[in-house]
Amino acid sequence: MDQDAYKYLGVRVGFSFRQDHGELFRGISADVEKVSESLLAPWQQLTAIRAHVLARAECLCRNSHIRKRDVADLDKTLVRVGKKILNLPTRENNLVHLSCSKGGAALPEFRSLLDIHAVSHPFRLFASHDPNISGVAAESLRSVVRKKLLRDPTPGECCDFLNGKKDGDFARESGDISTQWSRARHSLQRLSCAIKFEWLFIEGTGYHLSVPQSSLRVPVQRRPGRLDSPGRNGEPLYLPAGGPRGSGGNHQGLLLPPCLQPFPSGGRLHPIL
Repeated sequence: MDQDAYKYLGVRVGFSFRQDHGELFRGISADVEKVSESLLAPWQQLTAIRAHVLARAECLCRNSHIRKRDVADLDKTLVRVGKKILNLPTRENNLVHLSCSKGGAALPEFRSLLDIHAVSHPFRLFASHDPNISGVAAESLRSVVRKKLLRDPTPGECCDFLNGKKDGDFARESGDISTQWSRARHSLQRLSCAIKFEWLFIEGTGYHLSVPQSSLRVPVQRRPGRLDSPGRNGEPLYLPAGGPRGSGGNHQGLLLPPCLQPFPSGGRLHPIL
């Protein structure tokens, strides 16, 4: 009975059936389009997409092995719909994925989300309070690295494997099939361009995922950017550098999305997210 399939958030999970991931993500893309065409307010559309529609996809990405091509159309749909809801110019894709506190739509990019889950799943296995789970995970990792090095690896070499080391003994082609450890290795390499983190082994506590504090700080150069049009008194207007500006000129960057435009009464609609 433990292997019977059941539904969670409208998604069938279990072992007694074969899931068509492509069909499922196409259905989620269609639901996103339907929400964007509804009569809800812009912030309500974004909330409905994140809380009700994308929750199904995130559950599946967290508990299944999903290929990047299965989520390619969904990522394109989210970018197109997000720019439509926020009334953004054609090239302003970053605001779609930016957090709500920064003025964005907070719609995830599932290609990156798959890499995050590929790295976080081994971390949850190692951090399990059940020693049987963490022990099986560590032995499974050693087995994969053993096929790569053709000898018994040390815990430090297992961390080097997960960190994507390619020189020395790791330059040898193993010819092994894809595993969750090899997927975690490649995913960490892709994510390293955005945030620097690495696997460490500490005697007595096991494997850890270390994130240096310096990698969490993004340097911002505060230089005023001059607008082409003068101000009220003839002085030039300035905007902080790095702010969103439209692709068709500086004036488009001053347009607010519909959900942030002020009401005639003087009030302002604040997204409740």
